[in-house]
Amino acid sequence: MKLTELLDRDELKQIVSGLSPLTSSPLFVADEEGEVIAEARRAEFGCLLEGGLGFDTASPTQPKSVEDGSARCTVEACPHFERQTCAPIEVYEGRLGLVVGCGEQAPRTVAFLGDLISRRATDGFELDSLSAEILDKYEEINLLYEVSGALGAVFDTERICKLVLEKAVQVIGVRKASVMLLDETEGVLRIATGVGIPEAASVAVRLGEGISGRVAQTGKPLLLDDIDDLPPDWRGKGRDYDTKSFVSIPVVWATQETEGRGRGYKATPFISVPLVYSTQRAEEKVLGVINMADKESGQTFTSEDLKLLTAIGTQAAIAIYNSRLVEELKEAERVKREMEIAQRIQMSLLPEKPPQVEGLELAGRCVPASAVGGDYYDFFSADGQVSFLVADVSGHSVGSALMMAITRNVLRSEIARGKSPAEVLASTNVAMYEDLSQAELFITAFYTSYDKETRILTYANGGHNLPFVWRACEAPENGYTFLDTDGMLVGVLEDVFYEERTMELRPGDVLILYTDGVTEARNQGEEQFGEERLYRVVKEKGHLPAQELLDEIYRRVREFSGGLAQRDDITVIIMKVL
Repeated sequence: MKLTELLDRDELKQIVSGLSPLTSSPLFVADEEGEVIAEARRAEFGCLLEGGLGFDTASPTQPKSVEDGSARCTVEACPHFERQTCAPIEVYEGRLGLVVGCGEQAPRTVAFLGDLISRRATDGFELDSLSAEILDKYEEINLLYEVSGALGAVFDTERICKLVLEKAVQVIGVRKASVMLLDETEGVLRIATGVGIPEAASVAVRLGEGISGRVAQTGKPLLLDDIDDLPPDWRGKGRDYDTKSFVSIPVVWATQETEGRGRGYKATPFISVPLVYSTQRAEEKVLGVINMADKESGQTFTSEDLKLLTAIGTQAAIAIYNSRLVEELKEAERVKREMEIAQRIQMSLLPEKPPQVEGLELAGRCVPASAVGGDYYDFFSADGQVSFLVADVSGHSVGSALMMAITRNVLRSEIARGKSPAEVLASTNVAMYEDLSQAELFITAFYTSYDKETRILTYANGGHNLPFVWRACEAPENGYTFLDTDGMLVGVLEDVFYEERTMELRPGDVLILYTDGVTEARNQGEEQFGEERLYRVVKEKGHLPAQELLDEIYRRVREFSGGLAQRDDITVIIMKVL
C-alpha cells in the first residue's frame, strides 16, 4: 500500500498549500522512498533541496526508508538544517510517508499536517476496503468518495456543513435535513445549515433535550418511524406530550395534520446521527448532529440509510474538527504577530541607550518575561542634573504593559515640570489612582536625581525594591548603603506622602536599581536568586565599567536559573561615579 494510491498528488498539494500560510518555512510531503510528492513555499524561501529527502546510510543499522525511521533534508549548507522536524503519515500503524518542515514555527504545523494527511489516507484506505465489500452500493460509495475528496482541502466549517448536507440529501433522497453544531460554551446545538426549512429558523437545543439533544448527548444514532416509538424517558409528561420539544424545528420534522376537528402535528419518520470525532487518545468527541426527515419516496428510513449517514457524519466530523484546529492555528499566529508588534512598540518606549554624562557611567536594560511586560526604566539629563527612574506594574499581562505605557507618559510629564523626586511620585499617584484601582493593579517606583556639581543624590521610593550604593573604599561588611524612604505603592491610596532623602556620593561609588525579577528568579529547586547573590556580584565585579557589570548581573541570573523560563521581567540600572 502506497500513499499515492490512497491520495493523489494534486490532493496532497492542495492540502499542503492550504496549510502553508501557518508556518514561515518550506513544507514537504515524502513517500516511503523519501521522494517529495507535495511541497509548498520552497521557492519563496530559497530552499536548496534538490531531488528527494535523504537517509543516513553510513551504517547498516541506520534507517534507509521511511518505514525504518525518518527522512530529512541533506543540504547541510541550509541555515535551517539543524532545525528540521518531521511527522509520520500512518494508516493503522503502517508508515506510508513523512511530513518535513524546518524553522522555529514548523513543529506545530508539521504535526498537524501529518495527522491530517494520516486521517485522509486512513479514510481513503477504509473507503477502498468498503468498496470491495459492497460493490452493489456504487452510488453510495461514490458519494463517500466525493465527500472525502471535496472535504480534503476545505477548512471552513460553514462550507463543510453545506457540502456534506448537499451530498447526503442527494443520495438518500429527503426533502428536509439539517446539520446542527454543538456550542460547547453554552451546551446547545444550533443549526449550521439546512434544506427544506424556513430561512428565518433559529433554534437552540440543549444537550439532553429533544431528539437532537439526546443523540448529541449519547453519541448514538437514532432511526425512528414514529414519534410514539420514542423511549418513555425521552417523552414529555403525560400522553399528550408536545412533539415539538423532541425535534429541532416542528415545521421541519412534522407534517401538519388538518383533517378532523383538531389541528396538531404528526411526526414523520426521521433519522438523527451524531457527528463524532475520535481523538488520538481514543476518546469520542461529539461536534453536532445530522438530522433528516420526509423521504422523497415516502418510505421509511432503513438501516442502510443509517449506516451511510453515519459514515458521512464521521467524515464531516473529521473535516469540522480539522477546520477548527486550522482556525486555532490562524488565531494563535495572529495573536503572536500582534504581540510581537506590541513588544516592539513597548521596547521603543525604553531608552535606546543611556545619556553620555561627564564623570559618570550609566547602563540600563529591561528583559520582559513574555512578549510584553510591566517593567519600565528611563534616564533624564539636563542642566547638570541626571535623573533616572525604575518602575514595575503588578502582573505580567497586556493590561500591565498598557498601564505602564500610560504611567510612563504621566511620569515624564511630571519630571519635565522640574518637580523633586517625592513630588513626582505624589503627583503620579494622584493622576493614576483611579485607573489603577479600576484595573486592580498597582505600581512600585523609585525616582532619583543626581547633581554632578555637588554629587548629591536626591531620591524617593514608592514601595519599590531598595536600591543600594556599593562603596569600594569601605570595608566589605560596611560596603552597602540602602536607599530606604517611606512611601506607599502607587495606586493603592489616593493621598500618599512620599519621603525624600539625600546622599552624597564619592568617586568609585556604584548605584544599583533593579526590579524583583532579579531577586525572585528561581532555579530548578525553586530557590530564589535573592538579594545576597546580587550584592555578591556587585562586590566581586564592582570595579568593572557599568555596562560590563550589567552584563555580569544578567549572566549570573541566567546561570542560576539553569535554563528555566523567565517568570518575571528583569530590569537593572547602574550608575558609577568616576
